[in-house]
Amino acid sequence: MNSDKPTARYDIVRNSQIMRRGHKAQANSRFRGFVITSNSFSSAKAKFQVYGIESDDDQITVLCDNDFDSFDLATKQFDQRIREARQDGFRTATIADLIQ
Repeated sequence: MNSDKPTARYDIVRNSQIMRRGHKAQANSRFRGFVITSNSFSSAKAKFQVYGIESDDDQITVLCDNDFDSFDLATKQFDQRIREARQDGFRTATIADLIQ
């Protein structure tokens, strides 16, 4: 793992959500990204990681980094993190948000 930048442990992405609060050009604009990753294609043997970050222009903060033995448990935490982000004023990022 690269210690300079936060990264997920596992390579297989099972779900992801990118969210933004504010416009990129505005002060205090923020980005949140959440993923469920796993270490195996076989769900029966896999570990699942729920990983979330928040960034502004200056820094990246890890919001969550938890491992689960089942996809269902990981999905519940992932969905909870998305709900919390929406309550904090974040919305799902659009393609236009990502290419600006």
